[in-house]
Amino acid sequence: MFQFLRKLLNRWVPRQPTQTTLNKEDTDLERFFTDSEYARQVFEELISTTPPSRRLLVIHGIGSVGKSTLLIMYHLSCLRHRIAMALVRGEEAHSAIEILDTWASELKSNNILLPTFENILAHYHALESKVKPVR
Repeated sequence: MFQFLRKLLNRWVPRQPTQTTLNKEDTDLERFFTDSEYARQVFEELISTTPPSRRLLVIHGIGSVGKSTLLIMYHLSCLRHRIAMALVRGEEAHSAIEILDTWASELKSNNILLPTFENILAHYHALESKVKPVR
């Protein structure tokens, strides 16, 4: 799986992200989100290098400690730096394919084109539609 993702990420066509609108709800949340200065500083250092020193970050930990809110802060930082980012919350995705669909959609809205990845997703959905039971 990791080899597959590495192969796809190496083929992405970089374009200038177009999504620059900051969500008012998220920016309001940003004013009240505290106790994460170190995590936010480390993230800013990671994205301030050209090219960014990391392409993929995995944030994990025990529940109810603020990971989702921290990811919103990272998303706002990326928007301000015009860095494309896809954010998928586990509670909103019911399957691995939904996560991949959301990534593809969000990256496309940021003008990041992944033609091979999108073709594979389309092929998967075509196959899935043939085997899904009709209700």
